[in-house]
Amino acid sequence: MNADADADVDSENSLDLDIGAMSITNAAVSYIDASTGENYAINLKSLQTGAVSYSALTPMSFELSLEDNTSGMRSKITGDGNLSFNNAFNRFGHGRHEH
Repeated sequence: MNADADADVDSENSLDLDIGAMSITNAAVSYIDASTGENYAINLKSLQTGAVSYSALTPMSFELSLEDNTSGMRSKITGDGNLSFNNAFNRFGHGRHEH
């Protein structure tokens, strides 16, 4: 295969990504293992991003809680920063958000 053919295959398999912003609020995921009785939950209070596109820094902030309902342990996590990734989703970058 020549370089032009490789480029054609890559462009056929690639996706364009251009999202103005994302906002997710009050989402929850639960995991219950009936055989062991383990019970976990992730509660996403909020996830906010700026514009999302390949290889560009995307500002983001989040607030979530993690719960181990079996042991009664709970944790709250908040954060903000910048995230980037390439179109193959095999390279990621992150950094602290500057205010």
